Amino acid sequence: MLKTLFLNLFLITSTALSKECLMQTSERVFKINKILDSSFIKSTNCPDNAKNRFIKFISSASGRLNPRHLSQLFESEYGLSMKFSNQIEVVDAKDFIAESLNNKDLVIDSLSSLYGNASINLENNDTLSVECGNCDRPGDKNIKLLINGKTVWLSGKIKIKRKGFMVKTDIAAFSENLDDSILEQTYGVDSGKVALFSDVSNLKFYKSRRPIRKGSLLKQNDLVLKNLIKYNNKVDVLIKSDGLSLKTKAIARENGKLGDLIRLFNSKTKKVLTGKVIDQNKVLVEL
Repeated sequence: MLKTLFLNLFLITSTALSKECLMQTSERVFKINKILDSSFIKSTNCPDNAKNRFIKFISSASGRLNPRHLSQLFESEYGLSMKFSNQIEVVDAKDFIAESLNNKDLVIDSLSSLYGNASINLENNDTLSVECGNCDRPGDKNIKLLINGKTVWLSGKIKIKRKGFMVKTDIAAFSENLDDSILEQTYGVDSGKVALFSDVSNLKFYKSRRPIRKGSLLKQNDLVLKNLIKYNNKVDVLIKSDGLSLKTKAIARENGKLGDLIRLFNSKTKKVLTGKVIDQNKVLVEL
């Protein structure tokens, strides 16, 4: 009987010990990679499955994580009895660096490091600052981090947030029937190297130069003005002079796009005029 009692106590104690799992981590974790390694874990007696589950969780987490709430979460969601010895603050290193640049329009698109770890792991009394002399504009940058006065180098790609027009549908190459219903004004992130299209009120006078993918920001070089006037065609001419206006016809002596100045021949007066293309087969002459 006594032997059985001791055996039961031993089994109960063994079971309790087998469930006991303590996790101690760095107090601040600055994520460099999307998928973290175990470098931010300082010590643990947790089994590999619990450890791996925790690493995966922190990889997608952000903000301050309370140890008691973490224990409750892992118990309820994953059936893991885990105790955490400290609060953890999880920060995306890209966001931290972007905030340090003091320019809300600049975005850290990607980061890489020879640091060796997938995250920078600090305690609350550690200091971290950013130095980057040329990070005020987009491009590939070398970013200097000072951790307690020691230097760590990261490579980053900076992009810029710009206001433009997003294409709401795929556009085939050389499409001519364009109107503003296919565009949505929005903010997009890109390299900032290429001018964005802004002449939306005159979109109908353009055609696409290449296929344009749905969801992309419309760039100036995606479109080209189409010919509105063809050589030797009869066109409508609006003549304006000293507040007066007169409509007549003339023969185009040149091809023309919106805004082009072209020569016109008036068969009635036998005169050559110069006018600006304003619409399909329409020219404005100002005297």
